[in-house]
Amino acid sequence: MSRLLRKASELPDWFDRSNYDAAAYLDAAGWYEQLSVRRVISYMVNDWPHPSQNVIDAISVVRKSPIVDVMQLDREMAVCYFMGGALWELKNKTLRYSYGVHLATVRELYLTERGIYDSKRDYARGFFAQIFDDDDFFDRKEIKYKHQDWIDEPVDNVSLSRDHQITLQANLNLPDGVLIEQFEQLLKRERRSRTPRVRQPRPSSRRPNFANWISFAVLPYLDLRNWADQNNVSIPNRVMADAIFPAGEGGEEVVRKTTAPLAKELLTDKHLELLSSLAAQEIAEGNDA
Repeated sequence: MSRLLRKASELPDWFDRSNYDAAAYLDAAGWYEQLSVRRVISYMVNDWPHPSQNVIDAISVVRKSPIVDVMQLDREMAVCYFMGGALWELKNKTLRYSYGVHLATVRELYLTERGIYDSKRDYARGFFAQIFDDDDFFDRKEIKYKHQDWIDEPVDNVSLSRDHQITLQANLNLPDGVLIEQFEQLLKRERRSRTPRVRQPRPSSRRPNFANWISFAVLPYLDLRNWADQNNVSIPNRVMADAIFPAGEGGEEVVRKTTAPLAKELLTDKHLELLSSLAAQEIAEGNDA
């Protein structure tokens, strides 16, 4: 049974709503940093049954400075727990994976090849090796690995499901207008074929409404939610509202109907990937200015 909090004064000593004021100055990269760190902490709290002291220390450091700058953390702590993937790129401004459209890397090609079903991957290796590595191939009467139709199908058709990604190639000999038109047509086809499995983002302006995220107190809500999960505590919406909203603002219905579902949505892969892509674009535009 979880312990029920009855009033905001029972909340932890580290929680202070004023510590979140600096969120007003966050750009897309800053918001991605805050949200991705909260998602990592949620994993630590909910999926690691016996966290080490290092993990506990990492959570504690973030709570003391909730508008976190991972570059200011102990380097080992930052790299081990918080600095993977897109956040590493955005903080170091070495952008490769964060763009929605980007040049495929060796890592991605390797992972794509790893994702092809074993039997087809092994067969394809043998098929191409006998052509390109065997000088006697064209003089043989018997070919060990005969051509299979699937060899010339899209790689995504013969690999493990990656509903939110597709593997592309672009011929830069073609004019931009042709490439853009064909890319848009491809997007329509792929979106349509994957619609039952992939929900498209709702139409919105290019820049998210960060002011709403602040007014609905997403970050303090997430921090208290993670603390409650870690300590087996139940925080009623009334108590949560008293803690995260200034007096006379918000309320338990706002927590239930808006803050909680918004916070949940902001931590999804779909939303974080969209936000990191926007952050990468803003950084690139700043570098080009």
